[in-house]
Amino acid sequence: MISPISKVNDINNKPSFKSRNQQLENRLVRYVERADTRLQRMLATLSNRLEEKFLPKSKILERDEFLRSDEQSSEYITGLKNVAKSFAANCFGSITPNKNHLKEIAKSSESSIFIMNHDHPLYDSSTLSILNYELLSEYEKAGRLNDFPRPKVLLTQEITKALTPLSKEVFKKFGAVEMDIDRFEPNRIKNALKLVPIIRDFSKNKSNIFIFPEGRLAGYKNVPFETRFQSGVSEMALLLCDMKKEVKINPVGFAYTPSYIYLLDRNIHLGSEVKLKKENGKIFITGGEIGLSNYADKCYKNIFDNSKEEFIEIADKNTPKKDTIKIIQKILCENLKICKKEAEKGFNLLNEREMFYF
Repeated sequence: MISPISKVNDINNKPSFKSRNQQLENRLVRYVERADTRLQRMLATLSNRLEEKFLPKSKILERDEFLRSDEQSSEYITGLKNVAKSFAANCFGSITPNKNHLKEIAKSSESSIFIMNHDHPLYDSSTLSILNYELLSEYEKAGRLNDFPRPKVLLTQEITKALTPLSKEVFKKFGAVEMDIDRFEPNRIKNALKLVPIIRDFSKNKSNIFIFPEGRLAGYKNVPFETRFQSGVSEMALLLCDMKKEVKINPVGFAYTPSYIYLLDRNIHLGSEVKLKKENGKIFITGGEIGLSNYADKCYKNIFDNSKEEFIEIADKNTPKKDTIKIIQKILCENLKICKKEAEKGFNLLNEREMFYF
C-alpha cells in the first residue's frame, strides 16, 4: 500500500549543514559542536550554582521534602507542583485557546505523549514546567492524586550535567530522563535501556512522556523544521501500537514575544491530539490539528478532509517499517508546525488568553 501522505513534503533525514561560506566536513562540525556544547555547559553550570546559592532556604527545604516523598503519596503531586512552579518562577503568559483539553486529558484513564517545538532552549524548560503545573492541577481537580500518570521528560544529558547535585536529584524525581543525543555517535544501547521502563509504564497508563522532537538539531535555524523534526517519537509511537489500543500524541506549540510589562511574554497552544492505532496488521492515524487549522498544508488537509472516517489508513502488512515511521513523522511534524503558528497568533487573541503568572 502507498499512502498519499508519503508523497507530501518528503522529509530529508540526512541534512546538509552549511556554514556561511563553505560546506564543513563532519569532523570539523563535530569539533565545533562539541566545543560549543562544552562552553554552554560551563555557562549553565555557573548559572545554576549561582542560582542555588541565592535560593531562599524555604525553597531548599521544599525541594528536600519533595525528594523524601513517596511517589505513590498525595505529597508527591504537591511536591511536583511546587517544583514546577519553582522552575517557572517569574514567568508570565497564557494558554490558548483554553484549558479544556488539559481537563479532558486529566479525566482520561489513558496516558499521553506530548511533543513540543524547541525554538528557545533557554526558555523552553520553564515553559514546559508551566505546562506540567497546569496539567498536574487538573489531575488534582479530577481527584487523581494517587493514580495520575507520572511525567517522564526526555532531556539531553548535557542539561543534567550542568546541574548542581541537589537540582539533579530534583530533576530526576520530577521525571527527567537524560538521553545521549550526540548527533554523530549517540549511545543507542544506553538510550534503549532507559526507554524500556518508560515505554512499559506508558503502555500501562502509568506515565506521560514529554519530548522535544528537534533535539540538538533545534539550534540549526537555517535548516527546515521538517528536517529538524527527528523520527524518535514516531518510532516510539509505532512500537506502542502493539501494546495499546490507541496511542495519543498531543502537539504543543511554544511561542515568545517581548512584553511591555515583563521581559518576556509566552504563549502555549494545546493542539488536538493525534491518535494512532493498529488493527489487523494495518496502521491508522487521525489528523489532529490538520483538519482544524487554517495553517495546515493544503495537501494534508485535502487528504483528511476527503476521508469520511476519523482514522485514515497509512500502512498495511506489506508497508516497510521505515516508510510507516516516515509517514507518522510527517503528520506529527505538520501538527507541531501548526501549533507553533497558532501559539504565535495567540498573542493577538486578547479576549481568549487565559493568563498566568508564577
